[in-house]
Amino acid sequence: MKNQSLSEILNEVKKSDMSIAEKKVILIKAGMRPKDIEILEFSGFFNSDTPLTFGVEIECYNCSLASINSNARGKNFQFVWEGYNHNDRRGIYKFTTDCSIDGNDPRECVTPILDNTKDGFESLKTCCDILNASGAMVNKSCGLHVHVGIAKMPQAGIVNIYKNYQKLERLIDSFMAPSRRGNSNTYSKSILGFNYEGLADASQVYTRMNRDRYYKVNPMAYYAHKTIEFRQHQGTTDYQKISMWVNFCCKLVEWSKKHTFEREVMNINDVPFLNAEEKAFFAGRIQNFA
Repeated sequence: MKNQSLSEILNEVKKSDMSIAEKKVILIKAGMRPKDIEILEFSGFFNSDTPLTFGVEIECYNCSLASINSNARGKNFQFVWEGYNHNDRRGIYKFTTDCSIDGNDPRECVTPILDNTKDGFESLKTCCDILNASGAMVNKSCGLHVHVGIAKMPQAGIVNIYKNYQKLERLIDSFMAPSRRGNSNTYSKSILGFNYEGLADASQVYTRMNRDRYYKVNPMAYYAHKTIEFRQHQGTTDYQKISMWVNFCCKLVEWSKKHTFEREVMNINDVPFLNAEEKAFFAGRIQNFA
C-alpha cells in the first residue's frame, strides 16, 4: 500500500470483499479524512449492489430531424422519432412529441436507462453535444425531468426521499429559475404542504399526494417505471447543469436509504451528500439567480 496512489487504493478497496468497517480502516490508514470517507459512503462507494440507474427527459424546441441525424452521424448514436409515449428503452435515445412545449419543432429528448457511472454520463454528454450542435433551444415552457431507479429501494427509503426533498425544497428553489420556484409552475408544484410522517410506503405517498404526478417529486413514476421522478429543473441542454442536477438527485436518493433531515436545510454547505466541487457549483447558481 505504501507505493500505491490513493486512486489505486480506492479501486482495490471498492472491489474487495472486506466489510465496510475494514474498508474504512484501510482508507484512514491511506490518509483519508473521516469527512471524506463519509462523503464516499453517501455517494454509494461502499455499496456492493449495482449502481443506480437514471434517465433524463430534455424538453426543447428547434429540433430538426435532418440536423439531429446529421450531427449524430459517426458518433455511434441512435435516435428514434416517436409519438408521445412512456416506453422505457436501453441504448436508444428517442424524441417524442410534447404539446406543453412552445416553439418551432418542439420535442422531448428522452435518454435510455443509463447507469450512474462514467459511461452513463459520457453518453449523456454526447447527447447534449448533438442537441447543441443541432441548434436545440429552450424557453420557459421547457422543463428537465430526472428519473432515478428505485426498484430495489426499501419502501421506508422511498418515503424518506419525499421527507428530505421537502426539507431541501426552499434551498433548491434558490438555484432554480424563478419560473420553477414554489408553486409557480403547474407541472412541478411544491410538496411543502404535505405531511409524510407516519407513511410506510410508496402507495401511501401516492394517495397522500392526490394521485397527481405534477409535483416537484412525482409519486406516480414508481408505478409506471419503478423510478422516482424529479420534475423541478428548468429546461436546459447544458451538460454541466444537467449532470450536476442528475448527480444531486442520485445522491439524494442514495442518502435517503438510511437518513432523514431533522430540520429544514437552507445553506448548500449543510447538504451532507455533496462534495466541495458540487457545493461550489450550486453556490454559484444561487449567486447567479440572486
